Amino acid sequence: MRTRTGATLHRMTLQVLIGGLSVAVCGCTQLQVGQKSPLNPPIMNADSAAVDIFFVRLPYADPIVENLWKNVDEQAIPAETRKELYRNGFRAGRIAGPLPPELAELLRLTDAPINQDALETIEEPGNEDESAPVRRHLQTKPHQRAELLASSVYDELPLLRRDSSGQIVGQTVYRAQGVFVMTLSPKPDGTVCIQLVPEVHYGEPRVQPVATEGLVRWEMRRDRIVLNDLTIKLDLAPGDMLLLTCIPDQPGSLGGRFFTVASSGKREQKLIAIRLSQVQNNPNFQGNTVATAPLR
Repeated sequence: MRTRTGATLHRMTLQVLIGGLSVAVCGCTQLQVGQKSPLNPPIMNADSAAVDIFFVRLPYADPIVENLWKNVDEQAIPAETRKELYRNGFRAGRIAGPLPPELAELLRLTDAPINQDALETIEEPGNEDESAPVRRHLQTKPHQRAELLASSVYDELPLLRRDSSGQIVGQTVYRAQGVFVMTLSPKPDGTVCIQLVPEVHYGEPRVQPVATEGLVRWEMRRDRIVLNDLTIKLDLAPGDMLLLTCIPDQPGSLGGRFFTVASSGKREQKLIAIRLSQVQNNPNFQGNTVATAPLR
């Protein structure tokens, strides 16, 4: 049986702990990205990497996208891949070095301090300001599968695309959604090879066998069409960005299905920006250091 004095001491101890925790939390929010911190960078798992992913909506065929693309290096993607992407209405490229002002404005990046905890905030797509960029901070292990939901769910989707000969082929799928499967592979030189494979997931989830590393496991998933010939693969250094969108003059294309949406009776074009923000260098080559990049 606990005495009144013991209970009082217990309450006082809890109050001190809670007060100390509150101070610790408040202190953490004062750490700012891009400024020198008294704390060492967090050590991640060996060979892991972290990215910031931005989803942006713009008026369809907005000239700002074309102006922005003047700063994008599309040559970083192999010519044959670019050709296949273009045939199917996709556009992709890399931005290295400082961000163009147009992109910083689209992503709503400023020189104002950014709280560390804001880096891991995921805004709900249904917020009041639909033009506000949705941001996600993601840390993955090498070759770990991460799915980026590019489109909403279509009740019925005529899946039309052009093959290598230029012929239109396709099928109609139901309850369909455009998805990019992303994997990151850190390299000894501190860069990361990013790979994006477009997929179309459709139908209702059901239990299906999945083969991995010589084993078979059962998981709940939808049927999917994997578009391997549209795979995007390139190297990023910390601070580099991969940009993805559609080609507006190809309405109804696969890229258009991934990157357009109707909002308030108007068509909008979407832009996805993936920025390599942090990489755990291979300890065999770099002494187990963490490479980070300021937000701007």
